Amino acid sequence: MGSPILQLLLLAGIAIFLIFKLRNILGTRDGFEKPQARASELHGAAQPDVDIVEKAPEQEFSKYVEEGSDAHGALENLSEVRPDFNVANFVEDAKRAFEWILVKFTEGEIAELEDFLSDDVYESFLENVADRANEEICRVVKIVGFRKVTILDAIFDEVDMEAEIKVEFVVELISYATDEDNNIVEGSDEVVRRQTDVWTFYKDINEEGPVWLLVETGE
Repeated sequence: MGSPILQLLLLAGIAIFLIFKLRNILGTRDGFEKPQARASELHGAAQPDVDIVEKAPEQEFSKYVEEGSDAHGALENLSEVRPDFNVANFVEDAKRAFEWILVKFTEGEIAELEDFLSDDVYESFLENVADRANEEICRVVKIVGFRKVTILDAIFDEVDMEAEIKVEFVVELISYATDEDNNIVEGSDEVVRRQTDVWTFYKDINEEGPVWLLVETGE
């Protein structure tokens, strides 16, 4: 009789010992305890759905015109109406336009310029080229570099949606002319001289595209 009782007590002790160990390893969980979230779920939950919008950098109009001037205000208003207008890009485009138009005009090849000039400027260029037609010389101009490019004035009419920007170019260039035998008869192909021109560009703001017309030239 004693032997079965001892065996039963021994088995009961082993069972109690195993239950105690399992509780220590697995822990306890009440009936309403939420299941533990996986690491990936926690990582995802920590990332809220937020749209990040980068603010466009403010344009430095004061680098080109006096702050508080009418021209400064005109450029600011223009950029608000046409967010694609960038004054720094405009200046760089104006420099490229100046060089291209000056070279074509000097060489007498102005047909390509018609879409970039006002009617008055184009007619003036035609007359000048016609006057030079009988010279029997070839004129050459090369821009060495821009010493200074300044916006002298800017006007923006918000009613008619028209804008004008007057730009002064101070350039260093080489200018000369050769005869039919390629002999230099005017100027020099080695001497660099400085020249100042003032050009006015116009744009109908309602029109799409980046083209500004050259509407006036002067010194």
